[in-house]
Amino acid sequence: MQERIIIFGAHPDDGEIGAGGTIAAYARRGHRVMLVNFRVPGGNGDLSEDERRQRHAEAERAARTLGAELVSFGLKRDAIQPTAELVGTIDDLLAEVKPTAVYTHWLGDSHPEHIGLSRAVLAGTRRNRCSVYMYEATLPGGITGHAFRAQKFVDISDTIDAKIDSLASYETQLDRYGQEWLEAVRGRAALRGFQMGTRYAEAFQVVKEIAPIRDACGV
Repeated sequence: MQERIIIFGAHPDDGEIGAGGTIAAYARRGHRVMLVNFRVPGGNGDLSEDERRQRHAEAERAARTLGAELVSFGLKRDAIQPTAELVGTIDDLLAEVKPTAVYTHWLGDSHPEHIGLSRAVLAGTRRNRCSVYMYEATLPGGITGHAFRAQKFVDISDTIDAKIDSLASYETQLDRYGQEWLEAVRGRAALRGFQMGTRYAEAFQVVKEIAPIRDACGV
């Protein structure tokens, strides 16, 4: 049976950082994966139209690398909050796609738009029969006083290169953060892999998990 997966990210590259290996693993198994972002940073007017187009083109290349569909809403600054309008947008998408699993930002993240989006996603999934997982804080990111609870591990040893290649699509971010950014992402995957006895892994915190017994230990 084909799964339908939605990966929510406030900004382009958020979903790839948190769950890129898992996205590629789903796609390689023939499942439908939708990568959804809501705002290009600077989209309130301090990026030129050419710069916004470049960021969108980068997101498209990243999605293709992982085998995912891309949906971009292009919201303005301060629009990513758990308002009735944003929750309604998410409700409509969930009703259309009917996902079997949803991935979103961790509520302990230090970025206010990441937190705001996740609160909206949790409101949108309150009545849906789909599993909901939160991925780790994006890199680079601020230090937070909360502790991420790694409860679900996905072996991404076969898809780590696709994850890194997808992030390499974001030339604007590489110019800003350097190769150390990619090394940090790979390093965290190596840490999570070591914890579960494989080469690379991604870890998620479980909000709710709805799955048949035969699929409970799968992707």
